[in-house]
Amino acid sequence: MYSEDEDPDTLTEGTFTDDTPETNLDCLNDSPITMSSYTPEDNVITIKFPDKYNKFDKGQCITKKELEDTLKSDRNSPFPSYIQCIYTPTNNTSGYGAKPTHKLVFKLPMNNVYITIGSLQKVLTKQESKWYALQMFGGRPRRIGNVHGAFGASMNHGQIPGFNVYKLFTKKDITSGRVIVTETLDDYFLFPEQLLLHPFTNGHSGVGGVNNFIHMVIDSLVDDDYLEILTKANVNYTNPNDFVYKMNGVSINNVKNEDGSYNFQSIAELYMKWYNHREINCADMSISSIPSYPNVINLVCAINNISVLGNYPKLKFLVCYENNLTTIPEYPFLEELHVAGNQIQSLPPLRYLKILFCNLNNLQSLPDMPQLQKLNCSKNQLTQLPVSLQSLMVLECQNNWLTSIPKYPRLVKLNCDDNLLSNLPRLDSLLNLSCRRNNIVDLPQLRLLQTLYCDNNSIQTISIYPRLIKLSCSQNKIRSIASLPQLLRLDCRGNPLLEIGEYRVLQCVDSDVNFPQFDRLPSCNAT
Repeated sequence: MYSEDEDPDTLTEGTFTDDTPETNLDCLNDSPITMSSYTPEDNVITIKFPDKYNKFDKGQCITKKELEDTLKSDRNSPFPSYIQCIYTPTNNTSGYGAKPTHKLVFKLPMNNVYITIGSLQKVLTKQESKWYALQMFGGRPRRIGNVHGAFGASMNHGQIPGFNVYKLFTKKDITSGRVIVTETLDDYFLFPEQLLLHPFTNGHSGVGGVNNFIHMVIDSLVDDDYLEILTKANVNYTNPNDFVYKMNGVSINNVKNEDGSYNFQSIAELYMKWYNHREINCADMSISSIPSYPNVINLVCAINNISVLGNYPKLKFLVCYENNLTTIPEYPFLEELHVAGNQIQSLPPLRYLKILFCNLNNLQSLPDMPQLQKLNCSKNQLTQLPVSLQSLMVLECQNNWLTSIPKYPRLVKLNCDDNLLSNLPRLDSLLNLSCRRNNIVDLPQLRLLQTLYCDNNSIQTISIYPRLIKLSCSQNKIRSIASLPQLLRLDCRGNPLLEIGEYRVLQCVDSDVNFPQFDRLPSCNAT
């Protein structure tokens, strides 16, 4: 490569001596990788390694097909062997190097020789036949991309016993005077706290959680499997309004080959940009299809044209109102759901749900939701509510076909306007009640009630509510209203009132009948 004193930004064509004839390279079948006979037609890749800092005089060759076959075999293995995680301890104090990490690398058919995942991707995708291996864990700081220590100081610890990790470049890359870290896959540095992985041994693949991750990486390297990735993730790549195009600002025409076919690698890369995001907000972007993302926790996709949601196994927060949804998948950890303004007919079990806005749908029933605290199910086709909603505190169920309301002991706010109710249960915690336009004859005693809107019913009497502040009871059959010591506002129009109580703190009133208590009080509509 270069000596301790050499500056890689000043390297020139003459710095490297490449005088080894390719015909002298020995590609014998002496490794776990099955080697082809070396012929020019085999699309053989020659990887040249330096014996000294400035001379590459030994090589290793393998075909692209053999690399791809090896990757596919590794993917199907329960314990990946060629893609490995190498433990990189550190003595640095800042940056990536401030903590031990693991780096994904690919094992070559040489003794303890590895190349970075990004380099492997380049070899598989670029039409280059000869690559030069620069050791990336050589034990001293180096300059990559004109930034001192951009790679070296953070990850080039030189503390990987017995392992030689290389990054591959073309001679043009090196002799241009700049060696730049650009491959996304080279960023697969894994901190133990970032992934739930079992412990590693130097040079060995992990077990458990890391295997699935490695298999995903292998899939992203082998071109034949890009379509499989897209299919598994429900990426609708033929739809110009798919999430992967809209969120990346890319036209569907930009991911097509010259013959009009789709470049599945490019599409998969667009998909993978969002793979590790925990929060995604794609609201109001004219998206009509959205893929699955296994790591997303909060998803906001409201005001789009989405008809089907993907698989989000970790999802806790979902805002998808004003779409074309007919169903919601079962998300086992969902805590908050906003799905108003769709065409949903039923909901799955929602064991941990605490907040649900499902108004303006076609729901005929609701599932058991034992932890639900806030529910807006207005403007549906509900005939009954689950008795099991015992944690409910706020209920808005107006504009349905309900004939009864269950007794919810923690309920503090209830809006049940425009239903078929003839009575209400005694709700001892209730503070706010709106039950307009029903068939209610009698109201229960509600000792904590502060606001009551009961217009357009068949109520005959308003009893004592010691904490009532606002009362709107117009268009009923009320003949008497009891004394309400805390009442501030009253609307009692459209009733055959004969008797009213005392309202010492009343501030405004709307009434068809003039009682002395109402003298000099303004209309509530004017205040």
